[in-house]
Amino acid sequence: PGLLEARDILGALRYIRSRGNNEPVAVLGVSYGAVASLVAAAESPEIAAVLSDGAFPTGKGVSDDINRHYLHDAHTNFWVRSLFLFSSFPGVARATALTYYLRTGIYLGPELLSVIPSASRIRVPVLLISGDRDWIVPTKKAREIFSVLPDNRKELVVIPNAVHDTTYSTRPTLYAHAVLSFLGRYVQSNNSPRD
Repeated sequence: PGLLEARDILGALRYIRSRGNNEPVAVLGVSYGAVASLVAAAESPEIAAVLSDGAFPTGKGVSDDINRHYLHDAHTNFWVRSLFLFSSFPGVARATALTYYLRTGIYLGPELLSVIPSASRIRVPVLLISGDRDWIVPTKKAREIFSVLPDNRKELVVIPNAVHDTTYSTRPTLYAHAVLSFLGRYVQSNNSPRD
C-alpha cells in the first residue's frame, strides 16, 4: 500500500545524490504511489516537495470504499458481490495485515497502513490532487490528509469529473497548470538565476 514503494523512492534519491546531482527533488505519485511519496517525504529531508494524486489515509478505508461500491452497484454480478461481501467480514483486514507481515516483515496494523502519522511530519510543500468523482478515494479523504499537513505550503486541487487514476487524462491542461504552478512557487533549481 505504499510502504515498500517509499523505500524505492528513498533509494532512487540516494542514487541521484551519489551521482553528484544536488538539484531539488520533487516526488509525484498516483494512488499508492501518492502514499509512498508522502511516507518518503516524512522520512527524508532531501525531498523538496510532494505532488500526491489520489493518496488515501488508510488502506482499510480504500478497501471499505471499494467494497461498499461493488456491494451496492446493481451491475455487480453475484460472484463478484459474494467476494466483496466476504472481504468485508470482521477480521479480514487483520488477516490481510498478518499475511503482509509474513511476506514482508512489516506489520501494517488493522488500518492496513495509515499515512496520517507520516503526513503530520512532512515539512515541505505538498500538493494533493483529487478527482471529484473518485469513489475509491473520495475527496473527503484527501481533505483528511490535508488537515494534518503541518506546513502552510499545502494545496488541494480537485479535478472536475475525474475518477481515481484519471485526474490527468480527464483535464490535462488544468492538471499541468496546477502542478507546474505549484512547482514554480515552491521548488527552485540550484541553477536558477537569483534575484
